[in-house]
Order: sequence, then structure tokens, then C-alpha cells
Amino acid sequence: MMSAIKVNAQFLNCGLLWMLLTLSLTVPCLASSKFDQNYQPIEIEIISDNGKTFSIYPVTQRYLKKENRAYVEAINGENYSLNIRNHSNQRLGLVIAVDGRNIISGQKSKLNHNENMYILGPYETQSYAGWRTSSRDIHRFYFTDIEDSYAHAFDDDSAMGVIAVAVYEEKQPFFTRHEKKQTINKPQASKLRAQAPNRSYDAGESSGTANGSVLAEQAEKEVGTGFGKHQTSHVRKVHFNAKHTALVKNFYKYEWRETLCQKNIIDCGYHRHEKKNRFWPRDDYEVGYAPHPPTHHR
Repeated sequence: MMSAIKVNAQFLNCGLLWMLLTLSLTVPCLASSKFDQNYQPIEIEIISDNGKTFSIYPVTQRYLKKENRAYVEAINGENYSLNIRNHSNQRLGLVIAVDGRNIISGQKSKLNHNENMYILGPYETQSYAGWRTSSRDIHRFYFTDIEDSYAHAFDDDSAMGVIAVAVYEEKQPFFTRHEKKQTINKPQASKLRAQAPNRSYDAGESSGTANGSVLAEQAEKEVGTGFGKHQTSHVRKVHFNAKHTALVKNFYKYEWRETLCQKNIIDCGYHRHEKKNRFWPRDDYEVGYAPHPPTHHR
């Protein structure tokens, strides 16, 4: 029996296995995480409690069309929520994992169809803001060092720094001719029986503030997601029979800004192992000519 969840509480008004393939970097997408011009069933925003959307740097993949990947700039100690919008006219199941852990069960996730999932209604937008500890409670997500992360507490660093969202469509129930006649008289009961193999939930997150210390030096430090402040968030169970294969998977590798600079994901005006001088530009050679070797004294 699989579990899924659908949102049923107030949520923020303001509007995730890591493998880099062939990529091309672009300017950050501040509004949303639409990765290309093709239709996407969902739209994801990663938002702080003050309404700011975290900067996203999409990665263009040549072969894996059912996967979207991007870098995200993390801010130490900052709470965050996942705002997800359903662009389709059908219910969708969302298996969400942070640092490789399912955010509903807390178990190690493989993003499979039989894991606990949230259910998002047609054209619906919901916010997912923390680790679910009961049908009434969550503990907030916040960016922090690995040692302070939820996954590290279980000695699981296998997918650290990645937010993953796998999207599943709902199986349509198959009826025989005799069963179709019965559904005319009992449409509600038949629907529930047809979807009984999987349990679902209906979940919602509301705003709150988590504690997290902001460290001064972040260079080369890896980042994870902490188990933050308690927040009330009610859920209810619904029935959802997910297809076995995900419609699409979305992966976000979040890093400190300094790390993104050093990886040249974003242009910070300097390069790895090079100290920036505000009075002297990095390239003091004439453009198009060979530079002097480092040991040569001019």
C-alpha cells in the first residue's frame, strides 16, 4: 500500500540524484524553474519565507528528456519552501525527496511510484515546506551545513544537496462491461475501490521561521537541509493509483554562492584560486596575444 498526500491547509502566498551530463549554463531564472520551451506538467519555485525566489541556473541535457536539472543558490540558515503548480487537467502524484530522503516518510528515497507522495489537483498550486512528522505537523526546511542536516543524522550522504521531485500520473481504472453498469448506480464507491491499491494524502504547508546559524565562510563547504522549527500542517488521506513510470523527474543541486562561483556556474568576476583585486582587472594583457608565463619577470 502506497501513501500519498494532498494539501489541505494554508500555504505561503509567494509564489530535486545528481549526475551532470552535457550542459550549458544560462542566466538565473528568478521567477520559476521552467527549463525549456517544451510543455512541463508542473512548475516549481523554491522560495524563502520573505517571498524571495532563490536563483536557479538550469542545466540543458541532450539525452534525458524526462529529466530536468538545475543549480540553486542556497543561503545559509534560510528557510525554504517548494511551491509547485500543476499545469495539467488531472491529478498528479509528487514523490519529493530532499538530500535523498522522502519528505513524508523520512526514508531513503528512490523516487519510486510506491513511495509516499503528495497529490496535487488539476491546475492547483501548493507549498511544501518541511519534513512531515505526523498528519498535523512538519518541521521546516532550511539550508545548513551537512553536519546539521536531517539526512546526515541517519548517516546518509548519498544524495546530499539535491532536491528531487518525481511526477506521477494516475492510472485510469479498468472496468468490464458488467462493472461499468454498476458504476452508474455507485460511481463514488467504484472510484474508491478502483484506486484502493494506493493510499494518498492531501497536505499543505503554512509559513513559519526556523532557526539556523549563518556561517561567515562557506567556500568549499557542502550544503544540506536541516530539521527546523515545528509548524502545524494538516493533511488528509485520499486514494491515488500511480502509474509505474514517472512522467518527469526534476533535480535541483543547491550550493553556496561561493561554490557556484568556483565551479563557474555563475560569473563572480574571478576564477578559482585567484584573489580578486578591485583596483586591478584580472586580465592585464592585450587581447589576442600570448600572456607571459607566471615565472617570467617583466
